[in-house]
Amino acid sequence: MSQVPVWQGDEEAAECPICHRNFTLFFRRHHCRKCGRVVCGSCSSTETTYLATTYVVCPPQQVYLESPHVPHRTCDECVEELALIQRALPESLPTRELMVQHVSRIDEGLTRCPVCDKLLINMSETQQEAHVDACLRGQAGSPGNNGNHNRMIIYRLNPKEAGALGECTVCFEDFEANAMVGRLECLCVFHEKCILSWFARKGAGKCPVHSQ
Repeated sequence: MSQVPVWQGDEEAAECPICHRNFTLFFRRHHCRKCGRVVCGSCSSTETTYLATTYVVCPPQQVYLESPHVPHRTCDECVEELALIQRALPESLPTRELMVQHVSRIDEGLTRCPVCDKLLINMSETQQEAHVDACLRGQAGSPGNNGNHNRMIIYRLNPKEAGALGECTVCFEDFEANAMVGRLECLCVFHEKCILSWFARKGAGKCPVHSQ
């Protein structure tokens, strides 16, 4: 049986261990569910299924043995490792075909500005980063309030919206279907527990993006 993986803390990773690019506000951290390492989105853009004997690691330190058919974000190095294991298994083994199925590429591009909610799909990556940076600096359009007295609605994410939202900007973890989230008046969305924890530390109604 493989070694039990450990969930690496965001603060422990200044760069992606695969491409060695430094993490920034726009070059975000992700976690591989097989090895638990912090990697970039480009180096973990595959969702793949695991064998039932494979450990899956989740935050903060939850580890469990997988059941087949459930895809997980997996870094490129682990995808290669899984493919090698699959090829080494006897073709007659029933579980061989359950491994590395339903592989898909995760879209990492920004579709909307997290500050002003403007559509960014027709912009280049450089233009997207410049726009978001300008919004954060208050040089571009902003919502109708100052981000300090937001009201919030709490609801459960559907699968389509979860995929479109990407990550929570408080914990930097992916939004998942059926997760409870809070949407502020400024249109920013966070995990419910993340935004409530933020309010407790920074003050009720203060948006993590707009109140900086």
